[in-house]
Amino acid sequence: GAPFPDRDLIVVITCGVIVLTLLQALLLPGVVRYARLPVDNSVAEERRLAEVATTDAAFDALEMTAAELGTDERVIDRVRHDLEKRRKLLAADGAVDDPFVQHDDQYTALRLALIARKRVALLELRDSQQIDDIVLRQVQAGFDIEEVRLSRQTPVD
Repeated sequence: GAPFPDRDLIVVITCGVIVLTLLQALLLPGVVRYARLPVDNSVAEERRLAEVATTDAAFDALEMTAAELGTDERVIDRVRHDLEKRRKLLAADGAVDDPFVQHDDQYTALRLALIARKRVALLELRDSQQIDDIVLRQVQAGFDIEEVRLSRQTPVD
């Protein structure tokens, strides 16, 4: 057991690195705020471009795809209506004063509130032992999927 050479120097350097790292972590958010860097909107712009392009592509392919699948005209009309609605929402670009956006926001809020009511009714069925926990979880999973779908329909900010 001979003493490790320059042990004290290694300990001092290690402590210095730790202290500088902690200081950097404390000071960096303030430095970034002081720099007033512009907000990076590139991801939002690319997402909006992707949503517009894919919605337009689906709309353009609707007739041909429906013909290939032998789809009923009522179903085609429903899908066309949904695609047109999506195109109008994307064209509004999230403008709060746009009546179409307001209508869609109210529709989404109402659907989400009704899902909450469905959850309460479902729990009452389970509590009164009309359904068991397996059925409860299966139906709740469907509600969860519907909530996620509704929450993702909002246009890009």
